[in-house]
Amino acid sequence: MTIFRGGSQQPVLGNIFLPPTAYGGQLQWTRDLVQTDSTGHYPLAAQLVAVAAAYGFDGWFVNAETGGGNTALGTAMLGFLTELKSLAAARGQWVTWYDAMTVNGTVSWQGALNSQNQAFFQAADDMFVDFRWSASTLASSGTKAVQLGRSRYELWAGVDVESNGSNTSVNWDAIVPGGSAHVTSIGFYRPEWTRNHLPASRTPGDFHAADDRFWTGRSLDPSGPDGTDPWRAPAVSVADRSTVTAVPFASVFNTGHGLRWYEDGQITSDTAWNHLGLQDRLPSRRWTVRTDGTRPTVTFDFADAWRGGSSVLVAGDPDRPVVLDLYATRLPIADQTVVELTYRTDAGSVEVELAVATAEPGSAGAAPPYTYLPVDQGDGWSTSTVPLTGLSGTIHALGVRLTASDGPVQWRLGGIAVRDAVSTPAAPAAPQVTAATGGDLRLAWDAAPGAVRHYTLHRLLPDGTRRFLGATGQRAYFLTGLQPEQGEDTARFEVRAVGELYTSSDPVTVTHIW
Repeated sequence: MTIFRGGSQQPVLGNIFLPPTAYGGQLQWTRDLVQTDSTGHYPLAAQLVAVAAAYGFDGWFVNAETGGGNTALGTAMLGFLTELKSLAAARGQWVTWYDAMTVNGTVSWQGALNSQNQAFFQAADDMFVDFRWSASTLASSGTKAVQLGRSRYELWAGVDVESNGSNTSVNWDAIVPGGSAHVTSIGFYRPEWTRNHLPASRTPGDFHAADDRFWTGRSLDPSGPDGTDPWRAPAVSVADRSTVTAVPFASVFNTGHGLRWYEDGQITSDTAWNHLGLQDRLPSRRWTVRTDGTRPTVTFDFADAWRGGSSVLVAGDPDRPVVLDLYATRLPIADQTVVELTYRTDAGSVEVELAVATAEPGSAGAAPPYTYLPVDQGDGWSTSTVPLTGLSGTIHALGVRLTASDGPVQWRLGGIAVRDAVSTPAAPAAPQVTAATGGDLRLAWDAAPGAVRHYTLHRLLPDGTRRFLGATGQRAYFLTGLQPEQGEDTARFEVRAVGELYTSSDPVTVTHIW
């Protein structure tokens, strides 16, 4: 599920799914979940909270859809849910209830908040309203939530996009009417349609084209939506809330997958990869482009990058200055605060300026009140450090302004960083091979002290070059299918800690004798 409330994305939740009997569900599983111990407590509630804490996700989505229950089971489920929420709240976790089981223990999807599920809603942080809703049931549900002293936006109107994605027919005015307050929040079921409907030969670019269509709309620009688009994309209806709130902040626009791996603009692995744990905080309102002239296209591009697997590519023949919004932020400005841009011009001639706003726009959807600061020009991949001279307070938005003097233009943004000083993480310690079977190795190490974005692993080849093998936020990594290089008796591996600014520690080395 992907669910939106009050302008922010819901935390990541684990799913407790008790399926209908038609899909293999067994009522005994529900009874096992809600069993109590000799003290009257629900031991699995405590264990679920411990699991979420151990694995770092934010709580649980509870979906009890196995039929055949009775009032006693409904009462036990309510007790379990109440205790789960209490224990979860103490750990900063979240509990969402799905509109399926009713208070009498039977499964009867209401498509509304009513007397049949009100007690479960009151016991949880919020509720996903089943897809059977109508305009009238959503309206009455919102009213009922307010009468209960709750927010109407703690109800998620379910929208099933598993089959048709952005081609799904939805009564949008029942949820997010134009020109008036939203009735409830929106809850998407299976928005990974943007990937699943594509053929097996799909590329990262194919996925992001479908993803941008789903989240942004037909115009592919939330600042200029297509009023004839029947799909009311979230970027058109739901305000985003920045997660960029502390300095240092950096992004290399890494989407979490790529066709190759790049470091400082050089290919260090030509193997395709996929690891969402390496994804950056990406620009949220993709892609807002402000110009009085011809709009260029803006995409994540996987043909070249500064670091990771992707960069932002601006391509077209703009005849007027173009402002590209990147990040809404809440970053404090100190005397020494600077912004770094890493970019490259592949075609045409472009003047680049950093756009910085220290206040909110004057109205919803308006452009941030940017100040434009010059950026040094360079050949190839260039990193320009821009002092925030004359600015104070808080950075509310960051972007770039591009003015083409010769086109068509192809311009890449490879990285952005906001910092007060350069910091480099300390190295990890005690690397070792903990298991080896042929060419399959498990490497482990002790954590580096301080803040670490992730760890990178490289193989040091006999000719002195380094080959990227992978990266992880954990302290172990499993490598498969390794082979000796020609004339190599011992393989050498390097592990580095990478900080928020993408600075790397000194390497620690571990060897493996073939």
